[in-house]
Amino acid sequence: MSQRTERWLTLDRDVLYERAVALYHVPVLVLLIAFMFWNRARMWEKFVTNDRVYFSGNDAWYHLRQTTYTVHNWPTTMPFDPWTNFPAGTASGQFGTFYDQIVATVALIIGLGSPSQQTIALTLLFAPAVIGAVTAIPVYFIGRRISGRLGGVTAVLVLSLTAGGFLQRSLVGFSDHHAAEALFQALAFLAIMVALRVASEEKPVYELVAARETEPLSRPFGVAALAGLAIALYIWVWPPGIVIAAVLSIFFVLQLSLEYVRGESPEHTAIVGIVAFAVAGVLTAVRISTFTFTATDPSLLQPALLFTVALGLVVMAAFARVFDSRNINRWLYPVLIQEASFSRSVLSPSRFRISTRTWCLSPCGLLDSPRQPHNGLSLRPSHSVWRKALRTTGSR
Repeated sequence: MSQRTERWLTLDRDVLYERAVALYHVPVLVLLIAFMFWNRARMWEKFVTNDRVYFSGNDAWYHLRQTTYTVHNWPTTMPFDPWTNFPAGTASGQFGTFYDQIVATVALIIGLGSPSQQTIALTLLFAPAVIGAVTAIPVYFIGRRISGRLGGVTAVLVLSLTAGGFLQRSLVGFSDHHAAEALFQALAFLAIMVALRVASEEKPVYELVAARETEPLSRPFGVAALAGLAIALYIWVWPPGIVIAAVLSIFFVLQLSLEYVRGESPEHTAIVGIVAFAVAGVLTAVRISTFTFTATDPSLLQPALLFTVALGLVVMAAFARVFDSRNINRWLYPVLIQEASFSRSVLSPSRFRISTRTWCLSPCGLLDSPRQPHNGLSLRPSHSVWRKALRTTGSR
């Protein structure tokens, strides 16, 4: 064998090795996802008897009625279920959501626009198994962002071998919304992670917004809007999922406080958060079905809380600018935010009020000093807060 041939073989081996290292995770993920689907769908024949499809539990039958209605009236869902609380009927509530629209759309595609009742039922039967397996995709990307590709593959491996609530609620036949809830929650957190990474790279600030500089803001605003869409889709699937606003508000309070104490501007993170929550608030407002404050229906509660978090982030960013302009000790910033955020247990629109003497808006609600009246808006923090801040300014 000539030296030239040997050299080409060596190059081929090197190229193949590099490609194997770069793409090893793809076949591994495909196998793990296939295993997750097989593990969840392998008992499907037990739910089909004499060409009739059965389900596990009660809620799946509600979703079957909703999905059937949506197939025949796509894309609308049934707002009132006459068969529940028969003969009076009742509002559909958290049934007839984006989950049922997804299943109905898939059934229409499988049935070429006119699916039979059995096709609709079989689509709903397999829906939790498919959704449970697909959840591995955002889980991989979350794990990869935290600890690389190996971390992402490990996260999917753990998910595929984990028993418990997620496995039980994503088995074939358990055709409730829980599997879709897990999938869209993972997508929402992944989108927030991506938006925060883009914010740290692009560093958007208020001056760019005021000057309407579209080019440097297009990427962070676009990714933040997608994050807002992901949050809204999660709430569309399950209206009580508005609790995600509380979870993320706690994160943003801690993250912005940590950034400011470290000498960094919290505006980069705050801006993408403001855009994400504002977009989510608008999208959830589109699906309001009852003009009351309730978590079990698409109501005023979901957009109200999302807009409250967005407004809270605006005030936190404004606090940071006030601290900088007055040369106040940075360590007092998290103290003031903590006082505003946790001095009361709130996550209710009834707490949304304005104090005349103290800025107390936080992502968890607009809080007030118990000794101050509520008869107007002032942009002056309370004198006691400023005296405490100014006494320690010299130690900065």
